[in-house]
Amino acid sequence: ASDVAAAQQRVFNRIPGTTRPSRDGVISLRAGMDVLRNGLAAAGWRDTDFNANPNAKNRTFGYTPYMYSNGERGGPMATYLVTANARSNFKLIMNTQVRRVIRSGGHVTGVEVEPYLDGGFQGVIPL
Repeated sequence: ASDVAAAQQRVFNRIPGTTRPSRDGVISLRAGMDVLRNGLAAAGWRDTDFNANPNAKNRTFGYTPYMYSNGERGGPMATYLVTANARSNFKLIMNTQVRRVIRSGGHVTGVEVEPYLDGGFQGVIPL
């Protein structure tokens, strides 16, 4: 939607997506996709690059977009987490899941969490 277009573009700029995740840009093991491509194209479907055409969602097909850069997996763990980890007020809590959000009126004041696996944290994290 147009109201989030600018924010969406910032995410795409920070986390690049590609349909060719290898360093050389070559797609390996194409036989399966070639069979599907021929059948779908014969049925009137259109081959597209979903990164270049994110709104092409009707009777389209294409290679899966991956969050890779220079042949290495990227995504939020390689971008946002690195930035967050450099902040003095950031703490990564592992093996923990959110139980509920604590609100005061229309404002969130904390998050109640509980262990998900061994070593998880239980308590309230104030915001």
